[in-house]
Amino acid sequence: MTADRRRSLLSSLDNAFLLLVAFYLLHMVETVSMLGWDMPRWGSLLLLLLMAAVAAARLLLLGLKDPRVWIAAGIGLVYAAVFFLSGYAQFLFFAVLTAGFVDMDYRKAIRVWLIAVGCAFLLVVSLCLAGKVEDLKFIKRGHLRHSMGFIYPTDFATLLLFLLLFLWVFWKKLPDGAALCFPVLTLLVAYFVAFSWTSMICGVLFLLIILIHMAMKGREKRRPMGEDKLRKGLGWLLAAAMPLCILLSFWLLYAMGKGIPWVLRLDGLMSGRLTLSQNGYMTYGVHPFGSAFELIGNGATDGHPEGYNFIDNCYHLILVRYGWVLLLLLPLLWGRLILSAERGGDLRLALALALIAVHAISEHHLIEAHYTIPLVLPLAAFPREQGAPSLLGEKK
Repeated sequence: MTADRRRSLLSSLDNAFLLLVAFYLLHMVETVSMLGWDMPRWGSLLLLLLMAAVAAARLLLLGLKDPRVWIAAGIGLVYAAVFFLSGYAQFLFFAVLTAGFVDMDYRKAIRVWLIAVGCAFLLVVSLCLAGKVEDLKFIKRGHLRHSMGFIYPTDFATLLLFLLLFLWVFWKKLPDGAALCFPVLTLLVAYFVAFSWTSMICGVLFLLIILIHMAMKGREKRRPMGEDKLRKGLGWLLAAAMPLCILLSFWLLYAMGKGIPWVLRLDGLMSGRLTLSQNGYMTYGVHPFGSAFELIGNGATDGHPEGYNFIDNCYHLILVRYGWVLLLLLPLLWGRLILSAERGGDLRLALALALIAVHAISEHHLIEAHYTIPLVLPLAAFPREQGAPSLLGEKK
């Protein structure tokens, strides 16, 4: 096969895969909304098989000598083990998505995610405002909380936060000064509409990372990138964000068990998140590939359901529900993503990924591709942006 023919075929497969991914993302956003447009089981299976076929064709075209093909297979085996031993079907999609995005430009994935999830988000909110979709309301500390057509206010607030975050990442020509309206909008909606403390805190962090990006861009004009030790240190710190967040999560659980007063007060402020994690460990234990149990929460209900056991901290949830193998693998994949983005000069993405790692301390959306598409992009292509600096000081 000629090189031109191979590139043409690979481009066609990329487009087919991205179209299928868009359908998957639309379906998954629907599952966290009040639309009630459930895809039949055969439809999900057909979508999975089509995605798997296109992903396999891409991998064969890349060639079995490419080490990324075998790394994708290894990651897929972990995901498949979680599915076969604990029964969570989403991991079959994770395996296929990870394989399908091998050597594909990561910007294509983010573009499709923004279009599909953004359109679904606007549709749900618009139908809710028009009175066609139920707006579930809750009261928290005297504040009225709106879910705006989604199953819970935090689902709505987090999706808005991530949409604005990835829009900032993708829209390179948008000046950082103008992008400051994104965290401001996040804060306003998080406080006045959803009353989500997690989104409020992350809205402040969103503002902070934009300011950091502005400062780093200013430094580029004043000193050679290979001599800037601050840039190098920042790159490694961002890559360590998830391991540090995991350590903090488990230290807080240990400290609560020791009865440290301020941690107990923090648990109260966090709506008992640490207590629920502790109950999860005591009830289900820790296993290599997780335990099969239903998460019972307030989503899609107007009251506190019996048997509430929802583990919000994503790192605790992964360990209990999906297993310690995945918890060890995930920070490696996330660190690779951050370093790949940084080496490609995409500091915005590196900063955004670090923020998402912090967000996962309080909410569970990290392990959902319709919230965090980078989850399935550890083996995607991260080409260097023209004229972009490298935080690690590598020469172009």
